[in-house]
Formats: sequence, C-alpha cells, structure tokens
Amino acid sequence: MLTAAALSLETGLTDATLLMFDKLMGSLSRKAERRSQEKAAKSARDLQEKLRALTGACTAMIRARENHDDPFIAIERQMKMGWSQFVTFVTETEAIVAPDQTDPKAELLRRYATVRARSRRPSWKRSRSRRHRRQS
Repeated sequence: MLTAAALSLETGLTDATLLMFDKLMGSLSRKAERRSQEKAAKSARDLQEKLRALTGACTAMIRARENHDDPFIAIERQMKMGWSQFVTFVTETEAIVAPDQTDPKAELLRRYATVRARSRRPSWKRSRSRRHRRQS
C-alpha cells in the first residue's frame, strides 16, 4: 500500500513539475517574442529616419549634377552636416541595415542564461555533477 501511494505521489509530482516547466517556458517564450517584436519595430523606425535623410542627400546630388554644381556641397547643404558627419551617418545606417536576428528562440537563449545552460547539458550530467560537488 505504501509503495502504491509513493508511486502515485511520484506520478503526481512529475506531472506537476512538467506543468510548471511548461508554464515557465511559455512565459519566457512570450517575453522573448515580445522583445524580438519591439526590437524589429525600433529598427524599422530608425531605418525610416535614416532613409528619409539619405533620400534627401541623393535628391541634392541629382539636382547638383543637373545644375553642374558640386555634389559634396549640395549634400552638406541638404543634410546640414559636414562630410565626416555624413560618412558617420552612412556607417550608422549600414549597421541598421545589417542582417538582424529577430528569432524569438534566439532571443530567449541569449537573454536567459539558465535556459541556455540547461539546453546544453543533459539532465543526467547535471545531477551527476551536483553529487560530485557535494562529495568534494
């Protein structure tokens, strides 16, 4: 009778543990998804701002060429910045345009060290290493 009760308790506790783990992973996954979406939206806003400015610079260049003016001066006038600032601006834009990882699972693994650590080591190795540490 005691064995049957222990087995029943073991089953119930295992089910409860799996349910808690499932809820925890769901919560972490939703947070990672939300962060990933927020990051993508911010990147899109930043990119729109940079594209408007670069479109203005390109328009100034086209007009300067049509009017036989200096395109560098036209860009400086249009952008209201010097050449070195313009080069920095373009470099920043390239960084925004670079391929970005917006995969929620990558965000989840990047942000949560415990999930990352547990995803690399099988459970039997974790329990063995804990026993080994206690004995030392």
